[in-house]
Amino acid sequence: MNKHFYLVFNPFLDSNVEEYTQAHRFYFDLKKAKKKDPKATRYWGKISKSKKDPLNISDFKEISLSNESTYLFISDYRFLWVGKIKSIETERPKQGLYDDIYNAHDVEIWFEVEDFTIIENSQKSCAERLSQFSCYQDGELYSDSLSNYQSGMRFPVIIEDSKNELFFSENRIEVLEESSLINANISQKIINSIISYCIPEKVFQSMPHSAKEEIIKAEIELHDNRIYNLNSIAFSYLKGLESVVNDVFKKAVLSSTSYNKIWFCKRSNRISTRKENESDVAFIDVKTNFSLVSIFKFLKDAHFNNCLITKGAFERSPKLQFFLGKELNDISFQLDLINLRNKLAHDSDFTISKEEFYALRSSILGHAQAGLINKLYKSYDRELFLNILPNNSKEAA
Repeated sequence: MNKHFYLVFNPFLDSNVEEYTQAHRFYFDLKKAKKKDPKATRYWGKISKSKKDPLNISDFKEISLSNESTYLFISDYRFLWVGKIKSIETERPKQGLYDDIYNAHDVEIWFEVEDFTIIENSQKSCAERLSQFSCYQDGELYSDSLSNYQSGMRFPVIIEDSKNELFFSENRIEVLEESSLINANISQKIINSIISYCIPEKVFQSMPHSAKEEIIKAEIELHDNRIYNLNSIAFSYLKGLESVVNDVFKKAVLSSTSYNKIWFCKRSNRISTRKENESDVAFIDVKTNFSLVSIFKFLKDAHFNNCLITKGAFERSPKLQFFLGKELNDISFQLDLINLRNKLAHDSDFTISKEEFYALRSSILGHAQAGLINKLYKSYDRELFLNILPNNSKEAA
């Protein structure tokens, strides 16, 4: 599991505006720079508090160089941000590449950030996400769960993310995308509605950031009555579903003893139990989402061939194998999800009907019934659902 970095900052150090902090300013500054030059970067600094306790900069540089991607998580205990680190420096960068707030301070370490996005925007969700970080100091495990109330920590700290989540990819610049979480007031209203009527809070928190981002974005657009944009909203629901399918599928396979026997063929976009070409990628090294077609075909081939490797891959979650291979596949066929996704992505002449749209939304989120996202996590992790059900309902789960 990769190690990353985490630090906190004082949102009122230079501003009394609660909704617009230094991190917001950094986000919009990098966004503006990226629009002019996609290779642009900006620097986030850590103000030096005491020269008696210097940072071991070499540890940070070593981790950054050894990882394929190293993240800097930044928090004020309400908002949680993540940046993709390009380099770590000790010399002050050129003026204009960092915030003016640093002009009046000594800075002990500079993080050169090439991409940046927000992942949480409330105290409750931020605390929940921080609890999934394990923290190291002086090479030893300091805490296996970060909280807002820990003291005596020397920031920045080295952490591991138990979700091991990927936030950035090579073919997409996140800071140039319109994040649904930037406007905290609106997005929190939408999130509260989702967890009240569609997806239980613990399940919602278990979803990958990419899935939550797409679902929230779609619900905001629907809330704003942008029915002229149904194609885009429908596509967001489908991308959110794909992220969740990939989340549970990868977790199930990687928690098994068979994951090192499974490969992904880029040429044919196929998941296989044997390596066929030199360009094939080991399952554990795949950084992008698999298509639903690839997952369905993998499970279908395994079923007909009675593949022991695939059975082993789902040794801890056989119900998930059944749900993905049978129920989700059947629903996908009924709603024509694969063809619908291709049309939404590539056919500019296609327009989804209102009937198709609301059937899609209802099947994914669930209205008066369990939606696909609920069913996916329930088939993967029954304990998650037992913990959120009333005591007298657990026997029936």
